[in-house]
Amino acid sequence: MAHLALLALAAAVFAGNADAAALIKRFFGTQSENKIADVWIGETWPNTLREICKAGNFPRTKIRVPDTKPDIELVEIRDVKNDNKTLVVHLLLRIDENEKGEPEYRVDATPHDAKIENWRLRYLVDCSDVSRNDDDAFAVAFAVWLYAQKDAKEPDLPAQLARRVLAVVHNRNEAARVDIEDYIIEREKLKNVKSGDFVIAPVLDMYMEGETMFSVERETLLTKAQQVMAARKLENDAENKLFEITDSLGDYGKPAASRKRLPKKFLVLIQWDIKQYRVRYKDTKCLAREGKTLDAMDKSIVDDWAAIAAARADADRAKTNDKKAEALEPVLTLDPHDVRLARDCAGFWVEHAEIQEDGKNCKLVEGADRARPIYERILKLRPGNTAYMYNLARCHQVKREDRAKELYREIIRLDGKNSERGKKADKMLENMGEK
Repeated sequence: MAHLALLALAAAVFAGNADAAALIKRFFGTQSENKIADVWIGETWPNTLREICKAGNFPRTKIRVPDTKPDIELVEIRDVKNDNKTLVVHLLLRIDENEKGEPEYRVDATPHDAKIENWRLRYLVDCSDVSRNDDDAFAVAFAVWLYAQKDAKEPDLPAQLARRVLAVVHNRNEAARVDIEDYIIEREKLKNVKSGDFVIAPVLDMYMEGETMFSVERETLLTKAQQVMAARKLENDAENKLFEITDSLGDYGKPAASRKRLPKKFLVLIQWDIKQYRVRYKDTKCLAREGKTLDAMDKSIVDDWAAIAAARADADRAKTNDKKAEALEPVLTLDPHDVRLARDCAGFWVEHAEIQEDGKNCKLVEGADRARPIYERILKLRPGNTAYMYNLARCHQVKREDRAKELYREIIRLDGKNSERGKKADKMLENMGEK
């Protein structure tokens, strides 16, 4: 009897594995999962990206670029090298934002190498857009590869992303549905779950486009128990995100002079975060409880904008450039990431200085002195903007400071010596004794 029991157990295990293998057999015959994953990341995916780039569509994503700095960079993919492991990317340098607060970028002219292995899974999947690829084998191979990956920051992420990819096939290929569910059960070692227990469930996810966070509803495969767990996680995420938004706004609702903690982001982006929060967490207890907190933050932002608008009106009425600048200076801290506001204030101080065309002298040095720290703050926010760089260099040049030379050289490096601004920078270096 014991022998029969062992045989029955072995048969059950073998049957489970056979069911899990059905998905692989359906699309790839006798190929191993290791082989499928290797071919997808080593050939299929690089070739797909290469064709996208050849068509003139350059995907934008985030990836680690080793020869810049140890941060994940916002880049535009231009090609894939012949080794199928290396992307050719160009950095996207934020130079300004439009009136809606949406970032504007300049594509840096210098190509960089970025290894596909240094591409975080979340950004890679967002770049793939499986729903637009009607090849089910591509999606299944993608999911096989994802299940073989690890993510140190989010251990559950590979499985979550694999389910998201498989949900696309599950939706459009009815014949493969049982095989997909059996495969998930086997790969994730799920207990007390069988094919037929899964449903396509909408989940709200966050994704980054440039520096802006968006909420998007995505479809995935979940069991009923997992739907309950997802609801609990959503509540926890709501608490954490509310703290993050509150922290980013600083000491809101107080008079400007008494605020010790200033906003960490452009106010319009914080307001966007609040709007997205209301969408993403609309059914949570946290939002029901803290809705008034969000209302207060919204009101503080609107009030600060009103104060800035009043300061701009005062600047418009002022008769001299120094008075225009003095009208704007007190409200710079209300929205310290508003580059346009800071730019206008610094610009008035430069006009007040009346710097000579050759950059050697100015009529009122106070204007250059007051503009310099404002331009320095702007360049920390927009390090690739050579227009601001040039204005700052001129403010340093009137004081015969070497910082001006550094900035002029950087302008030439970024824009090229033969560009309009590069020629101006080269001329200023000549005026400072460099040939």
